[in-house]
Amino acid sequence: MLGPTVVRHHGRAVAVGGPSPRTVLCRLVIANGRFVSIDALVDCLWPHDPPPSARITAQGYVSVLRRTLEPDRAPRQPGRVLVRDGTGYALRLGSRTLDVDQFSRAAAQGRDLLTTGAARSALVRFDVALALWRGRAYADCADHEFVVAESHRLQELRTGALEHRLAALVELGANDTAIAQLRAFLIDHPLRERGWALLAQALYRAGRRGDALSMLREARNRLIDELGVEPGPELAELHRDILDQTLAPRPAVKINGQGAGANAKRTPPQAVGRR
Repeated sequence: MLGPTVVRHHGRAVAVGGPSPRTVLCRLVIANGRFVSIDALVDCLWPHDPPPSARITAQGYVSVLRRTLEPDRAPRQPGRVLVRDGTGYALRLGSRTLDVDQFSRAAAQGRDLLTTGAARSALVRFDVALALWRGRAYADCADHEFVVAESHRLQELRTGALEHRLAALVELGANDTAIAQLRAFLIDHPLRERGWALLAQALYRAGRRGDALSMLREARNRLIDELGVEPGPELAELHRDILDQTLAPRPAVKINGQGAGANAKRTPPQAVGRR
């Protein structure tokens, strides 16, 4: 679901059908195992003016999905993946079935590792998590009202994973890689204070104290001009540390001989940093 909808059976992609079956699938996935009534499915498919045959047509889309999700199911046998009760339909998926769950799990592992100081292992987990993204979450039905909240939630989690990944790079001393990726991110997200803080740290530890102070001044100007607020405590404390040259040093390193992990090259430079 982290991009255009793809269904795999034993590792092989199978046809999902047109836009309507995909919309039904997205709605059932977002329900997270809860039953969705046929009327709710009709509302997703025809939010304004459903045709007279809407319920029958929606049930037909469910049948299409059941054949896709359970190709080995014998005729007239009850579904095991797409199940039905008196209130509607639900998906019964394993814990490792959805890329959404795989992403959340790997990102959480990365955060835990980073908290304990295992920055190199954390970087690996963040690369695993971010590599699952193939575009916009729930791309096939991203304009439907029912998907907006979940799409925003996942995008926030993705931004957080990118943020923590940059923190791991700075902790490892991969300053050049972190600087390049943070600059690219801050072009699109100029109000993220953690991004500015990490960029200033990486610049300082790369021996560029003046550039680090310049970045902090730019961050302050952006926040005042666009939000009318002064930087928060993190940026203020970092500014004092750099002025006093009390920021803890980090030796510059190269990861896998390239200044970044192998997977890091495949991650778009749209990341924010975390101090």
